Amino acid sequence: MMHREALPYWMKKQEAQIYMNVSDKTLDKFIVDGLKVSIIDGTQRISKKSADEYYEDHEL
Repeated sequence: MMHREALPYWMKKQEAQIYMNVSDKTLDKFIVDGLKVSIIDGTQRISKKSADEYYEDHEL
């Protein structure tokens, strides 16, 4: 398993799951709920900034 720090800034969904410590289904729910995903020519990437901001926006 990859360490969070070793992940690229622009992550594939599988890498974002590791970074955010969630399952595939949960990541899909986050995306529906507003987690920003960049799509270029059908390739999806999630930035570390978007993942961090998503968590910060949902802090209580």
